[in-house]
Amino acid sequence: MASRRIERVSAQLRRELAQLLLTQSKDVRLNQVQITEVKVTPDLQQASVYWVCLDPALSKTLGRVLGNAAGFMRTELAQRLALRVAPKLLFRHDEAPETGRKMEQLLSELRATGGMGADGDEDEPFRQQEGETAQAPNRQEALDGEDLESAEA
Repeated sequence: MASRRIERVSAQLRRELAQLLLTQSKDVRLNQVQITEVKVTPDLQQASVYWVCLDPALSKTLGRVLGNAAGFMRTELAQRLALRVAPKLLFRHDEAPETGRKMEQLLSELRATGGMGADGDEDEPFRQQEGETAQAPNRQEALDGEDLESAEA
């Protein structure tokens, strides 16, 4: 678990970097960058800055632009923050939003093709059919069921 100091420094770095991108950057493309998260190492020497771009076509280009601007941003952060050493900035493209979109698309396709219940119930394909006997999926669940039956008696 991260200490409160590391969490505070991460939040402060995120705010300051967002402000720098909006006000100090000379490259207008950087206005399309959103900082999603900043993770600082426990020794405060490095900060991984996760970002997304509003225009996916510019993501690769903006990755290089951010990498080139890292030194300038570190210098600006050193002047703005009350830290002994400003952390080295490592910019990383945040894949989580895109992964979430892909997962949602796959779930939508499953619902459309009938792979899921119409109400979105993922367990419907596994429901017991009439006349079938219930089987415990694993030994532990079978043992838990026996314990419950003996406790009721």
